[in-house]
Amino acid sequence: MLRAPDRDAAISWYTEKLDFSVVDTVPSGDDMTFVFLSPAVDDGFRLELLAGPGAAERPVYADLGASLGLSGWHHLAFA
Repeated sequence: MLRAPDRDAAISWYTEKLDFSVVDTVPSGDDMTFVFLSPAVDDGFRLELLAGPGAAERPVYADLGASLGLSGWHHLAFA
């Protein structure tokens, strides 16, 4: 699950840039929505977004090396 502060912007990015499609959306109180997306070539794969206000911004780093010290996810890769 990826956290996105702006549901519409996140959906637009995944559908326009990666050709994903929205499979389902499920409201989840406090203006939050679970959004399930699949790539055009594999409707068995799901990417889950939790979208809505209130997400804290991640720190901005001056270089890649500095960003590697943050615990948790660093990036998402598809092959």
